[in-house]
Amino acid sequence: MTAARLRTRWMVLACALVSACALVASCASVPVDDGVERHVLTRQNAFLYEVSSPGAGGVRLYLLGSLHALTKPLALGPDVADALDRADALVLELDVRNLSVEEAGELMLRYGVLMPGEDLSAALGPETLALLHARLAEPDFTPAERAMALRLRPWAIAALLAEKQLTQVDASTAYGVDLYFAEASDGLEVLELETADEQIYTMSSLSDAQAEEMLREDLAAENRGGFTVIQDAWMSGSESALTEVIFGGQRPGEDEFFDVLFFARNERMAASLQEYLEENEDAVYFAVIGAGHVVGEGSVPELLRNAGYRVERAR
Repeated sequence: MTAARLRTRWMVLACALVSACALVASCASVPVDDGVERHVLTRQNAFLYEVSSPGAGGVRLYLLGSLHALTKPLALGPDVADALDRADALVLELDVRNLSVEEAGELMLRYGVLMPGEDLSAALGPETLALLHARLAEPDFTPAERAMALRLRPWAIAALLAEKQLTQVDASTAYGVDLYFAEASDGLEVLELETADEQIYTMSSLSDAQAEEMLREDLAAENRGGFTVIQDAWMSGSESALTEVIFGGQRPGEDEFFDVLFFARNERMAASLQEYLEENEDAVYFAVIGAGHVVGEGSVPELLRNAGYRVERAR
C-alpha cells in the first residue's frame, strides 16, 4: 500500500460511512448566504451513473457517488437537478436526519466506549499511545475532550480526530452531499440502504490491529490533509484519480479494511438496489451513496452491470 494511500485511511472511512460524520459533528443544516461560493454538481463532474433494466426501457436508477462532508456548500446544475426531478423515490445509505442525539449517544456507548475496568493501554501499543497523548496535548483539544478520548476505543478516537481534521480544513457535514439531497427531496419517499447501528457496528468490527493502524496513520502530523486530497479527486470527476486516492490499488480480498468497509457493503447495497428495482418496475430511483462505493473493482455499478443491468456514466 502506498504512503499516499495510508495518509487518508481514516478520511476514506469517514467518507464511506454517513454515521461516522453524524457521530463526530452536527449534521444539522446551516444557512448559506447567496454570495458564498458553491460546488456545482453537473453531469461533467458528478460521479453519476444511469442504470437501465435488462432489455428495453429508460433509466430506472440514477446512482450518485457522494462525500458526506465538503468545504463549501453544494448546488445542482440543471442536468443533475432534472435527474432528481424524474425520480419517484430517493435512496440514501442512511438518512442522518433520523439519527437523534440520544441514539448517537447510545450507539457510541455500545460500540465506542471502553467498559469499566478496561484500559486503553491494553488496546494500543506504547508507541501509538505516546503519539496519542502528544496529539491530545495540542491546543485544539480541551481538557474535557482529552479525558473523553482516553475512554474511547481506537476507532472512536480516530473518529474524534477526524472531526478535528475536518474543522482544520473548514469542511462541514452540514454541506454533505447526502444531506443536501435529503433536504431537497421535496416530498419524495426516502429509502435507506443501512441503519446507523449497522454502520457503527461495521466500524467497531475492525480487528484491533486494523483499528490501531488506522489511528496511527491519523496521528501522523504529515497525514492531516487527507480529506482535501479525497475532495479534490471527487471534485475533479476523474474515476481514475478517485479510485487511486481511495483504494491505492487494493482489490477485494487483499485487505480487511477495504473488504469490511467497502467490498462487502457494496454487495449488500447492490442487492438492496436490485430489490427496489424489482419490487416496482415502474418507479425511478435516485440513489446517493459514498463515492468509494461507485468506483474501482467490486463497485456497486460493476455489480449491477454483472447482474445484467445497463450501467453508464452520465455525461
